[in-house]
Amino acid sequence: MAIMKSHKLLLTLPINNVDKIKLKFPGYESIPFVYLGKDLFIKSYLENRLGERFVCIKIAKLLNEVAKNIRTEHVGWIDQLNNLYGNNLFWWFGSISAKNMYNSNLFLYSCYLEILKILWNTEHLRPQLVFVESIGLLKAISQWASRQEIVVEVIYLPSENYNRVINAAKSFLKLGYFFISAINRRISAYISKKKYGRKPITVKKVAIVDTYVLDSSLSNDGSFQDPYLPFLHEYLMQSGYQILIHPVLYGFHLNYRSIYRRMCQSKAHFIIPDDYLKVSDYLSVLRYILYTFTLEIQAPDFRDFDLSFLVKEEQFKNITEISSLLACVIYRLFLRLGQANLNVELIIGWYENQVNDKGLISGARKAFPMAKIIGAQIFLHCPNWINTLPSQSEVDYKMVPHVILETSDYQCKIVQSYANNISCKTAASLRYAHIFQEGSYTQGSNLTKPNPTILVLLPHDLGESVDMLESIRVLTEKLDEDIQILIKCHQCVSAEHLMQEFGKRGWPSRYTIFAGALPEALNIADTVIASNTSAMVEAAARGIPVICLGRQTILNQNYLEGLETNLITECFTEDELEAAVKRYLDSSPGEQEAYCQEGKRIARLFFTPVNEETMRPFLGQN
Repeated sequence: MAIMKSHKLLLTLPINNVDKIKLKFPGYESIPFVYLGKDLFIKSYLENRLGERFVCIKIAKLLNEVAKNIRTEHVGWIDQLNNLYGNNLFWWFGSISAKNMYNSNLFLYSCYLEILKILWNTEHLRPQLVFVESIGLLKAISQWASRQEIVVEVIYLPSENYNRVINAAKSFLKLGYFFISAINRRISAYISKKKYGRKPITVKKVAIVDTYVLDSSLSNDGSFQDPYLPFLHEYLMQSGYQILIHPVLYGFHLNYRSIYRRMCQSKAHFIIPDDYLKVSDYLSVLRYILYTFTLEIQAPDFRDFDLSFLVKEEQFKNITEISSLLACVIYRLFLRLGQANLNVELIIGWYENQVNDKGLISGARKAFPMAKIIGAQIFLHCPNWINTLPSQSEVDYKMVPHVILETSDYQCKIVQSYANNISCKTAASLRYAHIFQEGSYTQGSNLTKPNPTILVLLPHDLGESVDMLESIRVLTEKLDEDIQILIKCHQCVSAEHLMQEFGKRGWPSRYTIFAGALPEALNIADTVIASNTSAMVEAAARGIPVICLGRQTILNQNYLEGLETNLITECFTEDELEAAVKRYLDSSPGEQEAYCQEGKRIARLFFTPVNEETMRPFLGQN
């Protein structure tokens, strides 16, 4: 039913001149507004500048519910686009088909639109003012409002020409960074080859292992520890394979010389891409950019919303996204490897269904048609991280491995959420072997230790980590002084970077960085606060109560979503967080024992032990 035209909606991007907004609302009544954006610091700034008369509508719980309700439909909508444009390989290297929340905002913005519709149709929650961070989202809201006969006024919107210039500049800088990085890698590869040479391939059977390589993965003498796929390399060698490691370098920026030296000194055999790639392979990214720039996407409506503005924004915002350009190069690399007469029987990749995986899979299928491609998802799935779950169109266009390996039958069911005909097997939970070690279910107890301990498990994204620590800052002021608060960084975020970034706003004296391994941290934790990290499941599997800190304006990342258990509590407000912490820290011995038993059930649900039988699927065997 159309809304009466007497109702008016004011839209704006964040603006420094907040007085301009206040002038639109003379009088003394309260003005409800909603912030539909990811930057909590801008949101906080606007709340403070607007003053008490402007009341921010809290959307955290609603966002969580909306995301649950529309996930499947949104993936189906992406499938429609994939079926329209998927015949061109370059389409699969773009951010729209990838549906990765870290490169594309389409799912989040679809949730925002649904939230606005719900708020508008709920009279006591109806906002008069809406902040957005995206011009495409502002236009999509205006289009929807026009259909509903809602009067819209835009307070602040940069000119189209200004926006095009800014986007073009950002794209040019990304492209420049990509080519500077490529030149840097080629120079580093040339120097390392001159100094150390290259290892010969001496075994007839070859297995390529695609895995992330961090600075900490290789010691100074070249000793390699794969934090993502431990045990696998030894098992493949015992099975008669020579392993070639395809390294996906993470966190090096432009400093490649050291890691190339260590890869050459290592006993492990790394594929040095620039030993195979030619300059023309790097220039192939220009064809991808031209395709993306000239493509006219006709997007169908989604749940009463015209998303064409958002699709166009995503298309041009990410036209030179580094991950997309690398996907083009990885595709060309595997074509070059196919020309090197390698007898590749197995290709095992750390598989997150990102664009680099699609580049590898599409290149490997052409270069090594007889090889078995195995996607190792030896991690846990988070429902809102929808890109890790292949969709039906990705299966139909052969953008997925021949078989996907999961850590349990339960995980296999999850990965088949959007494509039930995808081949999936249960295999050894390589990274989580400690779950089954003796004593893993012994929870840290505030009854036996002098100091109760809260362990904060941070996600892999630095910005999210800072937001999370800000969210629990108030909690620390309300807790007894004897309670320890330990901070465990994700392996992709250094403690130095975290302290430097979060420290800008003051580092609380009660925050202590825990430098040891995760199992050590779990041994002393009484309760865990976490968001967007699968380590929360490892904690629960040990019988440690977990508090999932719900996000305020971005997609919630709860790896334990949907489980009926007292071991997990989801909190969206400061009061909920404080109550959950106190309840878990005051657990009785009987409750702690119940938690330990529940932890065993969760361990069996998510994880499979490492043994000969569970390692066999990595060879492509049942």
